[in-house]
Amino acid sequence: MPTLPKESVIGELFLYENANSGEYVFSTCSWACGLAFARTLNAAVFLETLVGAVSEETIIGYRSVFHGSPRCFFIYSFDKARKRRKLI
Repeated sequence: MPTLPKESVIGELFLYENANSGEYVFSTCSWACGLAFARTLNAAVFLETLVGAVSEETIIGYRSVFHGSPRCFFIYSFDKARKRRKLI
């Protein structure tokens, strides 16, 4: 289990120091999840669940940041459990 920092820390630095300690990396829209996913960790953003809760401009902006990411990188609903990535 990763040790949570007592002060603010950049997500990417926390991920670097604790990559072997966690099972999943989740965020609303942090690119630290993109980095985790690129490193073949189980990672996802739940940006799409924010539709209607934040401005359309915000959603459009973050969609452009994650453009090109595979569908499995996004959480569209909390109704189903996440599948683990199969590593080769």
